[in-house]
Order: sequence, then C-alpha cells, then structure tokens
Amino acid sequence: MKSKNVWIAAGVAAVLALPVSAAVGAEVKFSGRVALDLVLEDDDDNTRSLSDNGTARFQIDASQEAGEVTMFGRLALDMRDRIKSDGQPRFGPEYRDRYVGIRGNFGAVQAGRMAGVLKNVEKDPYITTFLEARNTVAVGGGRYGSQSFVNDIIQYSNTLGGIGIKVQYNPTTDANGDSVNDAAILLTGKIGGADVWAGWNNAADSGDENAKIGARMTIAKVAFTAQYEMRDGYVDGGPANVRGDRLFLMGNLPFANGLSGNAAAGANFDSDDTWFRLALNKALAKNAKLYTGVTFTNVDNGDNETLFGVGGELRF
Repeated sequence: MKSKNVWIAAGVAAVLALPVSAAVGAEVKFSGRVALDLVLEDDDDNTRSLSDNGTARFQIDASQEAGEVTMFGRLALDMRDRIKSDGQPRFGPEYRDRYVGIRGNFGAVQAGRMAGVLKNVEKDPYITTFLEARNTVAVGGGRYGSQSFVNDIIQYSNTLGGIGIKVQYNPTTDANGDSVNDAAILLTGKIGGADVWAGWNNAADSGDENAKIGARMTIAKVAFTAQYEMRDGYVDGGPANVRGDRLFLMGNLPFANGLSGNAAAGANFDSDDTWFRLALNKALAKNAKLYTGVTFTNVDNGDNETLFGVGGELRF
C-alpha cells in the first residue's frame, strides 16, 4: 500500500513539474437534456406516470489551456424522479460525473466520479428512454454495466498506434484499510470498415466481473451492431439472470429526412430469455426528436413484458 501511494505521489509531482504559461480565462460549456415518455405496460394494463419515465440532466464542462497542457473538468447532475432500491421515491439532483483532469501529448489523466468504461459502449440510440436495451436480457445495466458511474476513480486514456486505450483504477481503501481494487480497461479501434471494442471491469474484491466485445459497421446507410457480453454476479434490476452471457444485435436505418427505424434482439445464453425492439424516431431539429416503439421481453423464470409508448427529447 505504501509503495502504491509513493508511485501516485510521484506521478502528481511529475505533472506539477510541467511547464505552464499564463492563459486567457477557462472555456465553459453548459449542456443538458430533458425527455419524457408515455408508456403502456401490458402486464399492469395501465399507463405509466410521465415522471416515472422522464429524465433531466444538467452538465458543465470546463477547460483551461496552460502552456503545453490543458486542465479540464466536468460536473453533471441527474434531476429525474426515481424509485430507489428500497422502494422510496427520490428526486435529484444526484451526481453523475464529477471529475477533474489534465491532458497533453502524454494522453489524459482524470480523477473523481465518472462513467465506467463499459457504459453504453454499444451506443444504443434509444439509451435513457423506455426503449433502451440496458437492464433487460439484452444488455446488462447496474453499477459496472451500461448504467455505471463509479466513485474514486483515476483514469488514463490515450490513442496509441490507432488503438484507443482507457484504464481505470480506484486507489482508495475501505473502512477496514483494505484496497478497494476497482479496475477496468477498454480497447477501441478499427478493423476494416468496422469500429470494434473490447472491455472488462470488476466490482472491487467481490469476484463479480463484466466484459464486452463488439463491433459496429455501416453498410449502405444501415448501421449494424453486434455485442457479446459476459456478466458474473450482478443484479440488473430487470428480467435478466444474475449470471450468464448475452448476445446483443442491433440494426439502425437512418433516412435522409431524419426518420429512422431500429430493431434489436438479445438473448441470455444460459436460458431462452429474449428481448426484441421495434422503434422509430423523427428528428424535428438537430437537438430535438420524437420517438415511438415497442419492446417484447420473454423470460424463462418471471413475467413476460410488452412496453409500447411515445416520447420526446430536447438537448441543449
């Protein structure tokens, strides 16, 4: 532990020794997202509350050039209504990202609370809507899956020889003085005309792990995505097995007028659980869209579910 802390301190000292110069004020960017869904759920024979299916986000990004390096940071807040795992209602704000970092020709180093390396690496176009694949038998969610924000992380990222690399580690100790040992790695690149990725993370010393291997290619304006996910020991909060492998397939067809269609299927290899989606979205402007669709979930152990609804999203 002492040796590890010495190396961390040495790294900080090396950054502090970099040459800097006076610069103009920091560049600050404000952004956000507001969305609402109206959803009909077949097993309840009822329409969900708008607030149960709404999301709101506010984000501040800042950067400051200082000679050969740039310091940057992000503060992002989640403002939506939600029900916690203990059944109690919760209303934001709640932290999403909260980190600060420095980048230069050596890559980028940042520290704080941030998304895990596997968060939506499959780039689901319906993420954060009722049509999303995460937390289903198609794509895992949870703290270390496609819904992850992890505290006390140090991250190094760079591109070496056309391969993107992102490494995360938690150097802190728990109440007993033991190392937390959160760790993750993601590699991205291109093979032929396809974007490819392979990543892994763990849940500290619990023995729980998650890995994703996938590829995405556009052929004649149709974007195809295939991803193989291996999960061990995570509770998703949805109709998915705690342990098992999954295959996620997705096709996205955008048309010139901004209309797009999407279909996807996923299966847990340890069972006959399946998930399907048929969806449509209409871009009203660059940052505004409407969407509608239906998802079907069929599980071996549990209740099958069909969701149908409409929604709208505005980004700013």
